[in-house]
Parts: sequence; C-alpha cells; structure tokens
Amino acid sequence: GGFTYYEWPLPDNENKIASKVAYSKTDPHWGWTVAAGTYMIDFNEPANEILNLVLTVTGVTLVVGILIIWLFSNHISNPIKKVTNRMRHLADGDLTQQPLQMKSKDETGQLAGAMNEMQTGLRDMIRNVSDASEKVTSQSEELTQSANEVSAASQQIASTMQQLSSGSENQANST
Repeated sequence: GGFTYYEWPLPDNENKIASKVAYSKTDPHWGWTVAAGTYMIDFNEPANEILNLVLTVTGVTLVVGILIIWLFSNHISNPIKKVTNRMRHLADGDLTQQPLQMKSKDETGQLAGAMNEMQTGLRDMIRNVSDASEKVTSQSEELTQSANEVSAASQQIASTMQQLSSGSENQANST
C-alpha cells in the first residue's frame, strides 16, 4: 500500500518514457487491493492552466492599474503644472496673462482662483502706482516751473531793489 513512483511509456508515444505515480491500499473487509495510477504530467497540466490564467489576469490587472494610475496622476498634476507655469510668469512680472480657468473645485482649483485674484490685485496695484507716479511727475513739473518763475521774479526783484538802492543813494548824494 501507499505511493509508488516509477517510469512508464506514454500511451500516445511508446518511445517516450514519463514519470508515473500509483497509490494502492488493501481493503480490510474484502481483502481486495485497490490501486490507481496516473502520469505526473497529468497533475501539472491543470496547475499549468491555472498558472497561465493567474499570469494573464495579473498582467491585465497590472496594465489596467498602471493606466488608471497614469490617468489619475495626470488629472492631478496637469492643473498643478498650469498653476506653476502661471506663477513663473507672475514671478517674471508678466501680468498680461488671462486668468486660469479651472473646472475642478478641489485644492488646485482654489489655488488657481487665489492666484487669479492675486494677479488682478497686483495689476490694479501697479496701475494705481503708475497713475500716482504720473500725477507726481506732473505736479513735479508744475512745481519746477513755478520754482523757475519764482526764481526769475526773485532775480527781477533783486535787480529792481539794486536799482532802487542805487537811485536812493544818488538822491541822498544829491540832497
């Protein structure tokens, strides 16, 4: 009784020898010996089919998983790349870009909205500074003109005072 391993020709090819296993046991009530045997390749064939199925399912799952991860990561990273690119333009002082349009309402969408508000605020602030600078320049030119006129009038007054002083001195000498 028990397992017995041996070599035996294959039924479809008598010239090829393959491993075979048999199990035998004697029935205690009847006294009969019952034996069953098969080729070892018969044990491995269903296992090979299962292995092939497992490898196929694993391969398909990996490809689909990688594709889903790639799509998901692009869905997250592309808006971040757009915001980063826009921030570079802002850092370089380019405030002429149109506001970013984001469809998502997640953190990246909120970041893009805040950046659009910052860009608008900076543009308005620079416009106000430019307007104020133009007004200061205009007022400065007017002040310079007034100062030149006051300087010319002062020189005229000084010249007149000199003439009056000279005239008074002449009158005093004549008197």
